Amino acid sequence: MMLSVYKSFLDIEASAFSIKVNDMCFIRRQQGKARYFGNYYYPAMAVCCCNSYFSIIGKGISCTPYPNTYHYLIKHLLQTNLGNDIGKHSPITNCKFIIGQCAEPHAANNYLRKIKKRHPDPIPLFNLDSALYFSTPYRPRIKGPVLVPRLFPYCDNCKSTFVNCR
Repeated sequence: MMLSVYKSFLDIEASAFSIKVNDMCFIRRQQGKARYFGNYYYPAMAVCCCNSYFSIIGKGISCTPYPNTYHYLIKHLLQTNLGNDIGKHSPITNCKFIIGQCAEPHAANNYLRKIKKRHPDPIPLFNLDSALYFSTPYRPRIKGPVLVPRLFPYCDNCKSTFVNCR
């Protein structure tokens, strides 16, 4: 019961974050400073994650993965569960998305960065795959005058990597 309340809270945070990302991308596009996300001006997905205490929230959007920017725990988790390097396709899941491109690893990476800022001591190794809870993925792109973030299921890479995405 308590977890569903927090899951609803995370979904509200992710929906608000999705709207914020959409607004930011729209403004940058009007200023001529647009950044391409593949063939689009908007990222495909936005998601939030947090720990079981719901004290720190990490937010992420789907974008090109750069292995050097990932925390070592995220790198290890992705490579162990998906059987290949970041930026390549997984031979285990046969998912159409490349490893590290989804919003979930980016959100988990931002979560770990926030922990590191609050607690400069080395982060203790814990079961990251089961310790993080993710919101429902939202699509910031809109078509039409009304901004209604659309919900999407998790991809096979994220389901294989993070226990709470299943």
